[in-house]
Parts: sequence; C-alpha cells; structure tokens
Amino acid sequence: MKSFLLISLAFILAFSATAQEWSTPVNVSNMEGQDQMQDFYIDNSNTIHCVWTHMYSPTFSKIYYSKSYDDGSTWSTPVDLSQNNSMWCLRPHIVSNSENHLFVSYDYNSYSTTQSLIVFRTSDGSTWSDMDTVSEGMPGARKNKLIIDMNDRVYCFWYHDLNYGSIFYRILDNQQWSEIDTPFNDNNFYAASDVCTGTDNNVYLSGLFRQYGQNYDAIRTFFCSHKIQIWTDFTIFGDMQCLENTVTIELSNQPRICWRQYTSFTAPPNDGTFYAKHEGNNWSEPELIVEDPSEQIMIVDENNRSNIFDTEKTENGSILVHYYKLNDSWQGYIVAESDWSSMNSCAVNFNKKLYLMYRKPIDQSINSEILFTKSDIVSNVEEPLLKPNKIELKIYPNPFSQTITINFNIASPGKTTLKIYNLKGELLKVLLEKNLLAGSYEVQWDATTKKNVNVKSGLYLVRLQSGKHVVTHSLEYIK
Repeated sequence: MKSFLLISLAFILAFSATAQEWSTPVNVSNMEGQDQMQDFYIDNSNTIHCVWTHMYSPTFSKIYYSKSYDDGSTWSTPVDLSQNNSMWCLRPHIVSNSENHLFVSYDYNSYSTTQSLIVFRTSDGSTWSDMDTVSEGMPGARKNKLIIDMNDRVYCFWYHDLNYGSIFYRILDNQQWSEIDTPFNDNNFYAASDVCTGTDNNVYLSGLFRQYGQNYDAIRTFFCSHKIQIWTDFTIFGDMQCLENTVTIELSNQPRICWRQYTSFTAPPNDGTFYAKHEGNNWSEPELIVEDPSEQIMIVDENNRSNIFDTEKTENGSILVHYYKLNDSWQGYIVAESDWSSMNSCAVNFNKKLYLMYRKPIDQSINSEILFTKSDIVSNVEEPLLKPNKIELKIYPNPFSQTITINFNIASPGKTTLKIYNLKGELLKVLLEKNLLAGSYEVQWDATTKKNVNVKSGLYLVRLQSGKHVVTHSLEYIK
C-alpha cells in the first residue's frame, strides 16, 4: 500500500437553471450558544432524529434531541437528554430499530479522562429511559460509536487507555447487554474512527493503529470486520502518519475507506484525503482526492457512488465540500462556507436523497449552529448527482519548466477566481479574479509568486472557482 496514485483532480460542478442543488439550510438546534458534534438517523416512518452537544462552558455541556416529521423542513423543540447540570457530555450518537425505538449513547463526565463513562438512553417514541452505563467497571471510557444491524442488534464501541489504548464494545440484543469485549488482545494502540454494518449484518471498523513503543508519526489507518462472531485480520493503510478516517459499505457489502494522512513533514506538515475500495480479494490503489482537508465523512448512495464530505481551509476561513466519483473522475461542490474553521458534518443516504447536517460556526468561539440540507439523487448512474453542465480545466505542458498555459471553460456568468497554491495550502498567486461571461478563457503562469519570486521545483495546485463550483488540478514545476 505504499504507492499512491496522485490523480489530476477534475472537480466539475456548474448547475443548469432547472437542476436542484442542495436545499436551503434549516437550523436544527435553534439555540443560542455553541452547538456541535451532531448525529442523526432516519427511522422506518421517515422521521429524522437528531442529537447534538450544546456547550454551556469549557467544562459543562449537555446533549439535546430534536426530530422532524416533514423531511427536515421543521424541527421540534430541543429536549435535554443529559440528566445532568454540571458534567461535560460529548459525542452523542443515535440509531433506531425496526419498531422505531430510539437508542442514544454519549460520553459522560468527559472532562475527566480517568472517570468518564459511556452512557445510554432509549425511547419508545413517547418516553425516555433513565441513563444506563454501558462501560460499567471501566472508568475512563470515551469516544463512543453506535450502530445497529438488520436484526436490531445495537453495537456500542468506545476507547479506553487499557492495553496501551484500545477499542472495547458491547452488543445489546433482546434488551440484554453482552459482556464487554475487544477486537484486539495485544498491547498495540487502537482507536476507532468509524464503524458501520451492511445488509450482511457484518460489522466494519476503521481506526488508527500504532505498534507498541512506536512514536506518533508511526500511526496508520487500519480496517477490519466482524464476521460470524469473529474479527478478521486487519489491513493497514498509509505510509506516513494518519490523522482520521471513515469507512462505508457499497451495495454488495464491499467496504470502501477514506483517510487523512500527512504527505510531508514540512512545517506546517502537508496532508491529504486518500480513498480506496475493496475489489474482490484486494484493495484498490489509493487515490489522493484533495490536499489539506479535515473532518472527512463518506457514504455510498443508491447508485453505488462514493460521496465524501470534508472541511477545507481557505484564505478567508473554510468551506464544506461534497465530492463524488463519476466515471473515474472526482467532482466537487461547495455546500457551505464559513469565516471560521470547523464545519464537521454527518450524512445519510435515504430514499434517493442525500441528507446532510453540519456545524456552522457563527463567530470564532462563542456561537455555532446545526444546519440541515438535502439533495435529490438522479436515477441514471451515468449522470452527475446534481446534473451539472461541464466545467473544463486543461493545463499544458505538465510538467513544465518555464510557463504553463491554463485553459478553462465556465458554463454560467459570475465571479471567477483562478489561484495557485502550494501543497501547504498557502496562496502563492492570484492569476484571475473578476466577473466573467460564460465561455472559454486562457491564462498563463510563469512559476512566480505574487511578489514575483520564482517558486521551487515541485507540485502545486491550480484552483478554479466560479460561484460554488470548483475545479482543481495538480501541476509540476521543474527548473
């Protein structure tokens, strides 16, 4: 897994006038203050259930719940699920079974890494149960994950510092919790990043792995699965330090994985989003999708397309970008923008729609809200998700040694920018920034910065943005 395919990115999204884009965002939390760490689930009656963390102070937060009966257009008044007035409660997760009963887990007393617990509440649709401790006998449990399989078995995973740091879990079956178990019985470091189930009722787990005694720069992404009550051997991804990852299952229950890892150890270090899928008995060669991302999530839609959402830094803040793969090309659209950094998100594919919730910062540290949006999925697998007209970006020669020509087409008039970045995400030069009519344009770059200083040999990114539509290509300069 040490060879990476650096693909020239062609992120193509310019929408026709009749095409439906992402719907107007709806405020789910509707609370003054800082809301974050949201999760949601859609039950068999098409009701959307959402939970999130509301921060009252740096050491005190509660878990709130709201639901929508009308496909996310309106939301109920938030309900406090925490049953506490002093503790730090974080990372809520929610699932629903075939009878539309709800199950919620979250980290309780998270301010203390030696006394924190994983707690659990259920609802039959009218009342909520008392708080139950899932991680009983394991103070210090934190970073919970919650999933449910096709047979209504609920799996709750968490992290604990035991055994150099490892993953533990319990299964709720017929209202009875199993004994605490772990996929790994050794002294290596394991931390769960994501977990899911397929129609085969197998459990698929991705996370971070480090051998005992190794430094943090040896952290890698791992994947394993739980089949017929046995955990399989795990696969390691990445040849440099990994930071986070996500896993999902395609329609035939083949796993796909996306992870973030360093691409260099410069100061600050470069990192990128990588993607691979399981094909037969082997994993595909990893693809580098984008440089300098964070907070990736991934789902597969009804056309078996991989959909990746991540937060990317800009010179003015951050953007939440939706990428999907079509005919071997990754295409992308800016769903949201912020003057601040984090816009972590969660997504669900349901009834030929993509549903998305994300945290939208309002200011630097005080206020943020949970927003909901959705988008239809077209039925023809050969069509783009949102029926875009094509934006083309061509560069030649590539690699280049003196001047490179950048030719591009935009389908709709509007403000257009063309910028050069290094792999750290630093803006080197603005080649174009003006309102343009639809049509073809050509710009040249002579490998200099905005201060007319020659750049060094290496890889760079040229990024075209017209409205919310983005096209990015990598280019190589050789002196």
